[in-house]
Amino acid sequence: MSMGKKYMTVVIVQSKDFKSIPNEVRKELFASATGNTIPKGYVADMGGEKLLRHYSYNDLKGNKWYKEFVELSKKEKLKPAFGTMAYMVSKEAKVDKLSKSITSFRYGSPVKTLLSQFELKAKKNDETAKEAARIVKAVNDWGKKEFDQIAKIKDSEPTKAFMRMETLAKTFYGFPLVKDYPTEIRAMKKDRYFVYLLGLRKQYQRLVDADKVNLNSAKYLSGKLKDFASKVQNENLKKDAETMISEISKL
Repeated sequence: MSMGKKYMTVVIVQSKDFKSIPNEVRKELFASATGNTIPKGYVADMGGEKLLRHYSYNDLKGNKWYKEFVELSKKEKLKPAFGTMAYMVSKEAKVDKLSKSITSFRYGSPVKTLLSQFELKAKKNDETAKEAARIVKAVNDWGKKEFDQIAKIKDSEPTKAFMRMETLAKTFYGFPLVKDYPTEIRAMKKDRYFVYLLGLRKQYQRLVDADKVNLNSAKYLSGKLKDFASKVQNENLKKDAETMISEISKL
């Protein structure tokens, strides 16, 4: 970060998309109380849930708050990225002492060995035992919740359910929770209409995940989905396509 560039805005929020930060935080960032001197430096917590501190350019330039700004920024950057599994675990389990140990948690990566390690920590009579137990509970609770949510959308949005099933199956590989998933996944892949719509679902996901909506791509994809919905006989696939069409119209 160079303070030599006068027209510089520093936003320290570890989030793929600034739009994902809650509205109340964004309102605080752009509130008149922050002053109208730009650029400013902002330090928000890594989940984007609250604004920790804001600094005017003159404050930073004059080194009044520069050391605090840098130290607070470094501290936040060490935390799990917003939207990651490690962030979810950190938030749900209120992790402090074991913050470095949870960075290996990733959606789609097996958690069996990791959970075993935390289960052993939970049996010890030390300060981290309770925290380790909360981590195990947070991971298992998330898996059960995700399993239930997938079951709710299997009929209405089968391709969305499929993508989440794949992630959950890999994450909880070797657990009874997902023992039937491999068979279900193979069966779904045998339907060529489903496979085609799954390809459109992946295009849709890339579209909505982009920082900026490509209107031409949105129009093209919407046309493909409408064509599919008008021809497919399977009502569940038709509903799935129509849901994506509706969502694209809101972008």
